Amino acid sequence: MTIHSDSDARLQELIDLPCGTGVQIVRWPQMCGLGDTKPEALEDLRQRLEAYREDRPLPRPGTQVPLEFASTQHVDNYESIAREFLAKILNIDFDRCFLSDQSSLTDFGFDEASLKRHHAKIRETYGIDASDLGDGNLVDIFERIRINQ
Repeated sequence: MTIHSDSDARLQELIDLPCGTGVQIVRWPQMCGLGDTKPEALEDLRQRLEAYREDRPLPRPGTQVPLEFASTQHVDNYESIAREFLAKILNIDFDRCFLSDQSSLTDFGFDEASLKRHHAKIRETYGIDASDLGDGNLVDIFERIRINQ
């Protein structure tokens, strides 16, 4: 898969991201790449396109791609834990955000130092270690909290 240069009209740059630089495909807002630099963001986008292409064909260029929400089947089983966790750990109101089965700590734009602080707060609050969970999938964290209760 080739990602073209800045002159490619199918890509547009996202501006003023708090966590770095982003690029996205025009008319496909959920397909984006993030990085500290534009080349990193383009590489992230290339990897996401490759992963998408493994499961289904790419849409025709120029097509408006409808937004698809990830499943909430598993996260819905942890609503009470999620409510408390979001309030205590992330200072976020559960009723004012969307969580899916794929939601993770890294979705909240934490840098590595901030992620470490949140892992420490999770250990202090719930007595579990979630630092081995890679991106910090919330369903996996909620499962560990439930087991530890």
